[in-house]
Amino acid sequence: MPKWQKIFKKKTKCQFFGTVFDKLKTDNELRIKRHTEMRKIRKDYFTDDELIEMAREYNSPKELRKSDPSLESLLYKRGLYDKCDWIKRRKYAPDGYWDVFENVEKAANECITITEFRHKYSAAAKNAKKNGWLEKLHFEDGNKINAEKRRIWTYEKCYEIAHQYKYKSDFEREHPSAYNIARTNGWLETYDWFEVKPDPYNTNMHIIYAYEFKETNSVYIGLTINLKKRDYQHRNLKNSSVFRHSIENGLAVPQPKVLEQDISRENSGEKEYYYVEQYRSDGWNILNRAKTGKTSSSKGSIEKYRQNEIINTARNYSTMKEFYTAEPVMYQVMNKKGIELDWLVKVKQANGYWDDKERCRQAAMQCSTPREFCLRFSGAYESSRKNKWMREFFPNKRRDWDYESCKKAAAECKSRSEFRKKYSQGWKLSRANDWLDEFYPKAA
Repeated sequence: MPKWQKIFKKKTKCQFFGTVFDKLKTDNELRIKRHTEMRKIRKDYFTDDELIEMAREYNSPKELRKSDPSLESLLYKRGLYDKCDWIKRRKYAPDGYWDVFENVEKAANECITITEFRHKYSAAAKNAKKNGWLEKLHFEDGNKINAEKRRIWTYEKCYEIAHQYKYKSDFEREHPSAYNIARTNGWLETYDWFEVKPDPYNTNMHIIYAYEFKETNSVYIGLTINLKKRDYQHRNLKNSSVFRHSIENGLAVPQPKVLEQDISRENSGEKEYYYVEQYRSDGWNILNRAKTGKTSSSKGSIEKYRQNEIINTARNYSTMKEFYTAEPVMYQVMNKKGIELDWLVKVKQANGYWDDKERCRQAAMQCSTPREFCLRFSGAYESSRKNKWMREFFPNKRRDWDYESCKKAAAECKSRSEFRKKYSQGWKLSRANDWLDEFYPKAA
C-alpha cells in the first residue's frame, strides 16, 4: 500500500487535503503520462501477431475494455478484432425476428420464470408485452411460474429440499417456490423437524463501548453486538455523533474503549444508561443524541414488544399487509426476532390487476382519504394516479382556494406559522396576493 494511502487512513478528512493532495495530484499526472507513453509505444512497436497474442488473456469484450482499453482501441484500428474469435461477443437476433409469435414462444419455453425470460430475452419479452402474448405463453397469474414446469414440485421433491434446512424461514428464503407449494397443499404441516429460530438479539454478546475525546473532554457511549462493524460506521457515516465531532474539532477518531462485554439483552439497556450517568457525573460532555435505558435505547422496541404480545396482536389480521399497516413498529420487531406467523397471507396481485378502473374504484371506496388509499392499496393508488382517476374517486378532498376560503381558514389559526402548516395551499395563495397582512395585522 502506498505511503499516502496509509496517511489518509490515519487522518481525518480535514487533514487529508493539506497532507496528501499534492502527492495524489503528482501520482495522477505520472499515471496519465505513463498511459500516454504506453499507447505510443504499442502503436509504433508491437506487431499484429503480438497484439493478438496479448488479447488471448481476455475472454469477453467487457473484460478487455475494462482491463486494457488501449489494446482494444489498437485491435479495432488495425482491423484485428475479428481475428480474436475466442472473445465471445453477444449475438443479436435479426430485425423483425421477435415479431413472430413462434420465435417468442420458443424462447419462453426455455425459461422457468418470467423474470428469467426478461433477463435472458429482453427484446422478446418487450414484444410479447407489446403484442399481448404473455397470457398465451402459459404463465400463471401472480406466481410467474411456467404452468408446465411447475409440476416438478412434487411432494417428494419439496420434502427433500425442506429437509436440508433447520428453520422454516431459511426454507422460505432459499426456495420460495417449493415453500409456497408445500404450504398451499398442506405439506408444510407434516414437516415436524423445523425448530423455532432463536432471537438474534437475545444473546449474551452485547458490548458497551466508549469513544473518549480527551482534548474536548467529550465521550460517546454505545451498545452493539458487532464492535468491528460499529467502529467502521462511526468513522465513515456522516450522521454518526463520533464522526461529526471529529470533523468539527479537527480530531482523529480514537480507538473504542470496551467498558463491559458479554451482557445479556435484558441488562444491556440498563448498563448503557449506567455508564452514561457515570461519565456525566465525572464531568464529561455526552455526545449521545438518543436516549439510553431499558426501553429508550436502540433495543427499546424489542424490549417493549414480547413474542406472545406480537402473536396475540397479529391474530386480529388476516394478511401481512394489514398487520404492517396497523402495527408498523411491531412488524419490524417481528422481523428482527424472526417470529413466523403462518396464518398471515402474503397477498400479491398479478401484473395488470389494477389496470381495471372498476377494481380501483372498489378499493378506493373502502378508504376515507387518499393517504389511506395509498397505504392499504399501493398498487391501485399508483394505477389511479397514473391514469388520473384520483379526482374522480376523491372529488371532495381537494379544496379550491379563493379569498373567502383563505380568510375563513386563517381565522381558524392563531398565527401565520400555524396557517402555513395546516393549510399550505391557502397560505401560498394568500402570500402571493398579499392577504397575510390583512389576516394577521402586525402590532404597532
